[in-house]
Amino acid sequence: LGEAGNWTASPKAVSEWFPAKERGLAIGIYTAGTPIGMTLAPLFIIWLAGAWGWRSAFVVTGLLGLVWLVPWVFLYRPVKKHPLLNEAERTWICSNSASESQATGERGWTWLEAFGRVEVWCLLVGRMFSDPIWFFYQNWYPKYLVSERGLTQADVKITWVMFLAAGLGSLVGGWLAGRFIKAGRAPERVRLFVMLGCAIFMPLSPLVAMASSTEFSLAFASLIVFMHLAWLTNISALVVDVVPSPSLGTVFGIVAAGSSVGAMAMND
Repeated sequence: LGEAGNWTASPKAVSEWFPAKERGLAIGIYTAGTPIGMTLAPLFIIWLAGAWGWRSAFVVTGLLGLVWLVPWVFLYRPVKKHPLLNEAERTWICSNSASESQATGERGWTWLEAFGRVEVWCLLVGRMFSDPIWFFYQNWYPKYLVSERGLTQADVKITWVMFLAAGLGSLVGGWLAGRFIKAGRAPERVRLFVMLGCAIFMPLSPLVAMASSTEFSLAFASLIVFMHLAWLTNISALVVDVVPSPSLGTVFGIVAAGSSVGAMAMND
């Protein structure tokens, strides 16, 4: 329910710097950071826990977040205050990004108004019912490989393949939508079209358990998470497309809270 600040601040920054045709890829790139980290985690965390104990895994990963914060604080500036932009560049970015709503004085929604918007509830419910897919695979698939496929804890590091597929899905989903938008199609319709294409693959999920070998199971799991992260990238970009820029942080927090509630319900 608290939701990490990264997942509410990042899309806000993307909305200020990127036009609609580039938002999907920008969101896809930072979303890919999670599965890329999880691609490396099985290799790094198992070694770290073995060498220094399981507590060290929590300490080191927590410190890495603080290390990342240092360059962000020193390097990031809003468009209007960035010292490396000239006035022409600043004007172009503001006129082609969601920050145009701020420049024209568009008023944001209050919390009560946001909860009263149909589009906010559609996005919230969409994340509530779809995000448990990603939570399930990243948290439970490794355990499934151990308990049902006979892998050892060390063997589970092969799940890097699945997390790599998820990262590629983030990038491809954002890039594909951007290609259609550049061709002159409406951003909202393009993102819904790409999301529909991704959703078609979700009924294949039972094949993960029905596969005759671990390799086939991993292949099906990789396909599912590839499509799901492409979906996630586009539904995140859809929020930027339909919500006034001053309200993006608020709405992303609401929508992401719906995602977490869905994950909690799935685990129960």
